Amino acid sequence: MANETTNKTQRDKTHSAPFIKTDVDDVVMLGEPMTDNLVTSMQAMGAEVWTLWRRIRVMERLLEEKGISHASIENFIPTEADAVEWKKERDAFIVRTIGPLSREGHLKVGADWPKKT
Repeated sequence: MANETTNKTQRDKTHSAPFIKTDVDDVVMLGEPMTDNLVTSMQAMGAEVWTLWRRIRVMERLLEEKGISHASIENFIPTEADAVEWKKERDAFIVRTIGPLSREGHLKVGADWPKKT
């Protein structure tokens, strides 16, 4: 219990929380697989946007304190290595946020779950 309290206190201070992947990718909870996929995608997108918004605000504040202007950020040109890495990160973002739209989901809520091997 003390460890949980410490972890919560640390998360509150840093505004971070662990991601816990669920085991319900094949379950249909809202009647239609596509409806579930849209809701899942929107939740993922909202979580990503909120997380990035908070991080950007922290970075902007820290950069201001270090004397880095808004103009220098706007005029930044990434290196070739940056561009390659950012493309990988963009592709992972797309999988996290839009990827659920491609799931076929076939198990209704209350269905027997297949045994994992």
